Amino acid sequence: MGFMHLKMTRILFIFAWLASTTCGASTEEDGLEEYEKYVNEIVHVFASETEKRCNIVCIGDGGRMPYDVEEVEVLFWADRKGTIEEARRIIVTSKRALLDKINAHEKIRPFLREYPFTIDRASTSISFVDKKNGKHYTDGSVAYALEAKGRIIYRRDAVNSPILLALYDEPYEEAERIVAEEEAQGPLQFGPLKHRRSRSFFSKLFSSKRSE
Repeated sequence: MGFMHLKMTRILFIFAWLASTTCGASTEEDGLEEYEKYVNEIVHVFASETEKRCNIVCIGDGGRMPYDVEEVEVLFWADRKGTIEEARRIIVTSKRALLDKINAHEKIRPFLREYPFTIDRASTSISFVDKKNGKHYTDGSVAYALEAKGRIIYRRDAVNSPILLALYDEPYEEAERIVAEEEAQGPLQFGPLKHRRSRSFFSKLFSSKRSE
């Protein structure tokens, strides 16, 4: 995926926004390959469950499917300040849930690049924005997070910075261990989702700012 090299641009979100505001529920499926329809089914259910569990909104989905299902990615958004702890919970639990949904879908199995589908092929990301203006916070909190090459990458925004800046990163296996310990203590905690925005709102998020 393009963001595997940390070229995590807001253009990615523009693409997602233009593609769909209801993840995995394409309004026109004519012309789609059979396996793409199955991916839509999987993502639709996965996104709905993840939205409710984590108090976030799915803003797009995609992946790499040239002639089979090689990778699946789903993008999420939340209108609150992000912390490393919450972003970690969202990434770890959503990647796990997406992988489980893919492997449990019997009809898609013949079209998977490999079965069982592996965790590195199921990708999710989360973007945190200020509900007042649709922009990332510039106070050092997490602006964007995703897993890439076995690590979870956390980015922050800064006033007058043209790119999202490095904040923190950690091995994905370590993140899984931390989340497992938290789950053993009780239900995971997630911040509130104050608004489910319309398409016009998402356009405020997009500028030339990117992450390198």
